[in-house]
Amino acid sequence: MTRMVQRLSITTWLVMLVSGNGAAPGAQETKPAQGSSVQRFGMVGLARGQTARLNVVNAQLVRPPDGRGDAGCPVELSFIDSVGRTVASGGGTLRAGEAILIDLPFAERGRGLETRLQIRGVVRSTLGPCADLIATVEIFDTPSGRRTIVLNLPPEPACSDAQEPNDTFEKAYPISPGTIVGSRVCVKDEDFFAITVASEGGAFSAQIDFANAEGDLDLVLYSPTGQQLAKSDGTSNTEVVSYSALDAGVYRLRVFGYFGAAAGYALTLTQ
Repeated sequence: MTRMVQRLSITTWLVMLVSGNGAAPGAQETKPAQGSSVQRFGMVGLARGQTARLNVVNAQLVRPPDGRGDAGCPVELSFIDSVGRTVASGGGTLRAGEAILIDLPFAERGRGLETRLQIRGVVRSTLGPCADLIATVEIFDTPSGRRTIVLNLPPEPACSDAQEPNDTFEKAYPISPGTIVGSRVCVKDEDFFAITVASEGGAFSAQIDFANAEGDLDLVLYSPTGQQLAKSDGTSNTEVVSYSALDAGVYRLRVFGYFGAAAGYALTLTQ
């Protein structure tokens, strides 16, 4: 079976035919790979004369600010039936502002006396550059194109840990030497921590430990006035910043996900 996959950028449409991309029709749905995200819609009915459309948009309209480039978000789209078999699939890599879709006409799957199919839309993506995906499932009349059903995914659950709310410079969570465990950065969330330096020349070091396979986190240090002093933005499981303070005051650490990544972490302060 050949499936139509369409891609939309901010300025142009690109249309391509995808054959054999993603899971083969009839295959069972597989478990997500480590470092990936799976979003599932509820079951919906597809009747004769109708087409189901799964549409995904990368709503991240701003390119990464640090020069690492927009590598895009690898996305796999599929429809599965009521017993978990893949009945249509497609995919691609979405850069900021692009979209992709797959269509499933009833005529391609309906057999014999069947008048209705139960299907579910599934979107798989990597966690890092895919924080701003918006997915919808539409059911429309095939001849006229008139939509009868539009489904949206529920909003992301609130991000919470013992240090929240610490999402802004002003609400930075005060920390002392030692290790804080159980912290988490979520989609569209970042954490701030406050370090008090009592006298000029006070030296300190801050380190975060996390699983980069879950999400790539970065660490930035700011002066009491908000000036960036140091940054650690590698691709390992650890980020470290060290500083010898020129002035006494309250310094801030910012922990955030690269391009919207989410992950749990432990923060250690040595002073």
